[in-house]
Amino acid sequence: MPINTIPVLIADFTALAVTAMTTPVITGERGLGAFARGVGAGLGPILARAWLGQEERRMRQAIAPSYLLVALFFLLLGWSNGLVIANIAVVGSFAAGSVLWVFSTVLLQMIVPDQFRGRVFATELALLMVVSALSSLAAGWALDYWTVSPFELIRGIGVLFILPTVGWLIIERQALKSRTRDQKPEDRSR
Repeated sequence: MPINTIPVLIADFTALAVTAMTTPVITGERGLGAFARGVGAGLGPILARAWLGQEERRMRQAIAPSYLLVALFFLLLGWSNGLVIANIAVVGSFAAGSVLWVFSTVLLQMIVPDQFRGRVFATELALLMVVSALSSLAAGWALDYWTVSPFELIRGIGVLFILPTVGWLIIERQALKSRTRDQKPEDRSR
């Protein structure tokens, strides 16, 4: 499964964020939450690229911290009690989530042969749509049938984001071991 579908698999944050930001605890315009999403989604990849560049190794290393930042900002939103903190959390989570999306897409473009690229990205998009629909259904079902508030559900999702963080760290560690093992001895001394 492409790494950029994992956040969607965990839950549809957009629906939860809108639900949370329209509860009596956090009052304000719904449009402000959408604006915060757009700011985060737009600035995240631009700032990450300016800071990290386009080197494959650095983009791969940015994946786990991005998952962790999404988790932390979900937790912040889940504990927020005002519009300012909630919007900061939304900007931060969408910035980190967009870094995941953009960097994973660029990494896929780097490794997928040209003749298969269209099929790979069509499959990725199809999986994303299916997972998005299922996660929206699951989030709505949880809010309707469990006795949890949107904030509690968002905090739970924040905790769940630790799983892909740890999973990516394990994958990267194994890939590093493999690359080190495959290197020639004279290359290791550099």
